[in-house]
Amino acid sequence: MERISKAQAYTSGNNAYSSSKKIVEINPNHPAIKELLERVKDDPDTETEEMAKVLYEAALINSGYNIKDTIDFSKRFYRLYNSALGISRDAPIEEYEVELEDEGDSSSTSDSSDDDAPPPPKKGKNQLPDDDDVPKDDL
Repeated sequence: MERISKAQAYTSGNNAYSSSKKIVEINPNHPAIKELLERVKDDPDTETEEMAKVLYEAALINSGYNIKDTIDFSKRFYRLYNSALGISRDAPIEEYEVELEDEGDSSSTSDSSDDDAPPPPKKGKNQLPDDDDVPKDDL
């Protein structure tokens, strides 16, 4: 709703909805909130802090609000996602090379011939001409 209100062409800055205080409700009985509370009581680490921030920002997005720093949100999200998959939180992305072959290089093609290929379809009234059939001056 906030985005719609901000996007209105005739909206002045005095809109009651956009200037209202935002409220986030927390369900203390939810297992995720209970686990975060236990982690904070024991010894809060950076992972616990990141989980709390991601939970809060996801709640904002789910409610239709904009978050201030989407890049930091996505970085935190992917670090936690990697951790849940058992991948190191800061695992480097491995680069790999893709070998491109020349079109004229026939050594990489298979030994099958084009004799087994079906003939090309015949052109009917409603088919567009091939690129080769169109004179280049008309383009």
